[in-house]
Amino acid sequence: MHHPRTLRLVPLACLALAPFVAGRPTLASSQRRTPIVAAVQKAQPAVVNISSEKTVAGRNGWTNDPNEPQRVNGMGSGVIVDERGYIVTNAHVVDKVTSLRVRLADGAVHSATTIAMDRATDLALLKIEPGKPLATIPMGTSSDLMIGETVIAVGNAYGYENTVTRGVVSAINRTVRLNDEMTYYDLIQTDASINPGNSGGALLNIDGDLVGINVAIRAGAQGISFAIPVDTVRRVTAGMLNIQRLSHAWHGVEYREIPDPASDRIDVAVQRVQGPAQKCGFQAGDQVLRVGDAQIRNAIDFERSFLGNRPGDHKL
Repeated sequence: MHHPRTLRLVPLACLALAPFVAGRPTLASSQRRTPIVAAVQKAQPAVVNISSEKTVAGRNGWTNDPNEPQRVNGMGSGVIVDERGYIVTNAHVVDKVTSLRVRLADGAVHSATTIAMDRATDLALLKIEPGKPLATIPMGTSSDLMIGETVIAVGNAYGYENTVTRGVVSAINRTVRLNDEMTYYDLIQTDASINPGNSGGALLNIDGDLVGINVAIRAGAQGISFAIPVDTVRRVTAGMLNIQRLSHAWHGVEYREIPDPASDRIDVAVQRVQGPAQKCGFQAGDQVLRVGDAQIRNAIDFERSFLGNRPGDHKL
C-alpha cells in the first residue's frame, strides 16, 4: 500500500548560511537575466489571479440531503487588457459564480464583475475598479507561431500565484472535443506545464508577448496542454469591449485586423462605415492609426479607445 508523501519544512534558522564573499556581485548578472526572465518581467504585472465562489447542490459533511446547497471555491487566472481594469479570462472560470476576487501582481485584491461571456470560445471579460491605471498585457500574434518555438505559461497553478513554466509549441490548429456541448477549435498545443488554476492565464512567446490564453489539459497525459490563440482572443475581446454593447453608443466602423510582418502592430483596416463613421468621412480601405490620444495597434486598442465616451463626443 502506497502512502502519501509528506513534505517536511525546515525552519530557516536550521539552514546553514553561506558566508558573504567580498567582491561577489549582489545584483543578477547579465547571464542570469535570460530571454525567459525578460519575457516574464515584461508580462507578469498584467497577469492576475482569480478566486471564485459558487453555490451548488450536493451532499455535505453536515447533512445527508443531496439537495443541500454547498459553497464551492474555484480558482483561475486572467490578463489585463485595459488599464481601467478590464480583464480577460476563460468563461468556465467565472460561469455561474456568486462572487469573484482578483489579486493583482502587486498583491492588491479587488472584487470583480463579469461584463460579458462568449461560451463558444470559452472567453469572458471581467471588470475591477483599481483606482489607478494598471499594466496591460503586451499583445502578440498567433498567426506566425512556429512548431518548436519557446512559450511561457504564467498563472495561478493549483493556487500557487504567479507560477511560471516554460515549454515549446507542440502543434497548432488542434480541435479538442471536451464533451457533447463543448468543442474547441484551432487551439495551440504546448508542453508547458499547465495545471488547474492556470485557466485564463497567459501563454507568452520569448518576447513576452501574449500568444494564447491557457484553457485545457489532456487528462492523464503529461505535457499536453492547450491554449486559445491570441488572434481569436483579440477578435472576441474586441467584440466584448464594443461600446455599443457596454454603453449603447455606436461608432459605425466595421473593420478587420491585418498583421503587419514589419512591426509588432496589427493594422486595423476599415471594411464598411455607417452612421457616425460615415458622417466623419471614413471610407472602406482606410487604416486606423490613432483614436484621440490612443495609438491603435490591434482591434482591442480600437474598441477600448471609445470606452468612457458618450454619444456626441469627438475622437480625433
